[in-house]
Amino acid sequence: MAPDGPLGGLPDCPGAAPLWRFLAGLDPETGRAVDARTDLPDIASIEQTFGGLPSLPRRLFGPRIALGLIDLGAIAAAERILALVTRAPGDPGEAHHFARAKLLEAQGHPEEAEAIYRALITQNRPNADAAMVALAENRLARGLLPPADLAEDLALRAYEQRGTLQGRMLREAEIAARAAAGDLPRALGLIAADVAADAMARPAAEALAARILTRAASRGPWDAAAAAAVLGHAGLLSDAAGADPARLALAGRMTGLGLPSLALDLLAPTLAREMPGGPAAAPAGTLLADEGVAGGTDPVPPGAWAARRAAAEADLALGDPAAALGRLAGIRAPEAAVMRAAARAQGSDYAGALAELDALPPAGEAGDAGAGGP
Repeated sequence: MAPDGPLGGLPDCPGAAPLWRFLAGLDPETGRAVDARTDLPDIASIEQTFGGLPSLPRRLFGPRIALGLIDLGAIAAAERILALVTRAPGDPGEAHHFARAKLLEAQGHPEEAEAIYRALITQNRPNADAAMVALAENRLARGLLPPADLAEDLALRAYEQRGTLQGRMLREAEIAARAAAGDLPRALGLIAADVAADAMARPAAEALAARILTRAASRGPWDAAAAAAVLGHAGLLSDAAGADPARLALAGRMTGLGLPSLALDLLAPTLAREMPGGPAAAPAGTLLADEGVAGGTDPVPPGAWAARRAAAEADLALGDPAAALGRLAGIRAPEAAVMRAAARAQGSDYAGALAELDALPPAGEAGDAGAGGP
C-alpha cells in the first residue's frame, strides 16, 4: 500500500475504499500522513470497515490508523479504533502500546505516556526507536530534560537508519535533546552539517533551528559559548515569519548579554516586513492591534509590537534614542510610553520624558487609551 500507488489515488466511494486509501497515505513506520495536505477521512466508513475485519488485521493495521487519526486531530476516533484492536484476547502488541501512549499524550496524560515509552525502550521492542523519539518530544514539551543518555542513543540509531524518515526523526530528536541539555553549539553544528551535506534538507533544518533556539532562549542562563553559537549559525534561521518567535526570543537574550548589535541583526528580517522604511518611516498615530498593545484596532503582522519593542531595547542599549523613538512612534501601549520616556531621557529631553509619563492613563484604564505618538 504505497502512498503513491493505486490505492492512494482511489476516488471517494463507499465501502472499504476509505479505509485502505487512508492507510495508503500513512507512513508505515510512524503513522504520520505522508502528504501534509491529507484531509480528515470518512471516519464513520473507516470505523465500520475496520470493525468488520478479523482480529489479526485489526491488530496489524489498527495502531497505524490510530496514529494517523491522532496526527489529524481526530482523537476520539483514534480511541475507538484502539478499542476495537483490544477486543481480541491477548496482548495487542507493541504497536498498540505505542499508539496508546500517543493517545494518552493527546488526551493530556503525558506522564502515563512516558511510562509506556520507557517500557518499550527498556524492553528493546521493535518500535523502540520511535519510542525514543516520542520520549524526547514528550519531556521537552513539558519543559523537562530528556534522560541523560538519550541523545547518544538517538545518535546511534539515527546513524543506523540514515536516509529514512525514521532516521531523520531520530536525528532531529537527538539535536533537540542536545540543545535542551545545554549543548547548543553542538546542536547547531549538527544542523549546519546536515545542510552542508544535503541542500535539500535546508527547509527542515531551518524549522528545527527555529524550534530549538526558541526553546533555548526561554531557558536558564546563557554563556559566551551559546551566544557565539548563535552568532556563528544565525544563517540557519529562515527570513520567513515562521522564524520570528526565535528571532524575538534571541534578540532579548543578546541585548541582555550586552550584544545589542547582534540583536538588531537577528531582528532585521522581522523589522523589514513590519517597518519596510525603517524606524523613521513609522507614522505618528499608528495603532498596533498586537499582543500587549492596549486598544489597538488596525490589523498588523503577528509580533509587530514585540519586534519594535525588542529593537527599541537594543537601540537604547546602543545609546541611540532617536532610533528607539522612531520604532515606538504612535504605539499607545503604556509600556511603549515608558520606553519613549526612557529614550527621551537618554537624549537629555527630560521635559519630553515627563510629558510621556504624565500622559499615561491611570491604572486600570489602559484599555481606553487613545492613539498617541511621541
